[in-house]
Amino acid sequence: MEPQRPSSVDVERVVALLGILQGPGTVAALGVAAAFAAPMAEAVEDLMVVAVDPDTKAWPTHNGVTRMVAFPGLPFFDRTLRGAVVDGALGPALLYEACRCIAPMSRVVVLGATTDATRIIEEAGLSVLAAEDETVVATRG
Repeated sequence: MEPQRPSSVDVERVVALLGILQGPGTVAALGVAAAFAAPMAEAVEDLMVVAVDPDTKAWPTHNGVTRMVAFPGLPFFDRTLRGAVVDGALGPALLYEACRCIAPMSRVVVLGATTDATRIIEEAGLSVLAAEDETVVATRG
């Protein structure tokens, strides 16, 4: 069963916050944020989106989207992803993992960020660009 697609406005917002205009590259979408995988792959040419959530096993295949389950960490080398969209409810360990995987000049977008998200991001060596409501955007400079 395919997840409920986010609105086109929400997809445009997340893509803009990631700052990716075109591929190639790989972006991870973790937890509830995995619902953005297919719309992001459609919106950005030559972008591969890895949807990381246990529910993805029931999703249909989609061009530009790879589905996986990963715990307790992410199976990516350090500093290799063009971006990550993280569900803040996943907790500090997976947020730190997403930050570890972000390449220089790339961004992490946290949706539903908890109060400690900024601290975790900074401990991982990233700089916070914006924090508004429950959204935090950070980069590895």
